Amino acid sequence: MKPTFILVITAAILSASITVSGQGSKTTLDDYSTLKITELSYHPKDVIDGTDTISGKSYEFIEFKNTGTTDLDLSGFRIDSAISYTFPVNSILEAVKFYVVAAKPQYFYEAYGVLPSGNCDGFFNNGGDTILVFDSQNSLIITFIYSDESPWPETPDGDGTTLTSVDRNPTGDPSDYNYWTASSTLGGSPFSDDYKYNTSGLVTAKYGKRAFTVYPNPTTQYLVVEANSENSGKNIYCKLFNLNGSVVYENTFNTNTTIDFGTIELPGGVYFLKLETESDSQIRKIIFEP
Repeated sequence: MKPTFILVITAAILSASITVSGQGSKTTLDDYSTLKITELSYHPKDVIDGTDTISGKSYEFIEFKNTGTTDLDLSGFRIDSAISYTFPVNSILEAVKFYVVAAKPQYFYEAYGVLPSGNCDGFFNNGGDTILVFDSQNSLIITFIYSDESPWPETPDGDGTTLTSVDRNPTGDPSDYNYWTASSTLGGSPFSDDYKYNTSGLVTAKYGKRAFTVYPNPTTQYLVVEANSENSGKNIYCKLFNLNGSVVYENTFNTNTTIDFGTIELPGGVYFLKLETESDSQIRKIIFEP
């Protein structure tokens, strides 16, 4: 019986990774097979913002989901090859929650109104690449090779959608094209299941066709806000926040408006402008340089 007992213990250890949390006072046995890549934005569209063109590279991201029923400690995990990122200490991913790593947090925030979980080094290859994920013991737990060629979904390659998992909680191999489909909306749905599953009312990014145009930014006094054709004539609610989260200016308009920073006597600095209709929402970082 003793050899059998040893084999059972060995099998249990091989099926999971041992992770020590905190100061070594707590040991958890995490099953990292429930950690899945559920969305990839590897070739977003360029964005036309007034007279400026923002490279789509600024909006790249990768999304992980804990599809299990228990929390996962991702402290010390790292993403390698296509991009580089190390999960910081105390990176606990709760069950059925998401962890999103973005190339440019500022632009990610402008597009989705929320900060990513982390900021990676490097960018994804538009033509396909390899993504490797290692645990804190340097064991390889995920190998993902994607492509931009058929039979892989083609619209995520520069046409505005993202690669998103076919299943809400995928179980297959992410290197298999059958694992993936194109997102149901432009810009995808980071921190959320694809919108075909989601009825929470979250608003996706408006790549290549922003709901509002805001210029000039930075501004020395006047900030012009223009609605696109779909929102022109609707009630548009405008709020300007300082870095403390306090509303320093608000207004309601229809087609366009001009904010005079001089009249509202604001000091120079960084602000966040939220524009919202019944169907669209956009948050922009504004720099005021008097």
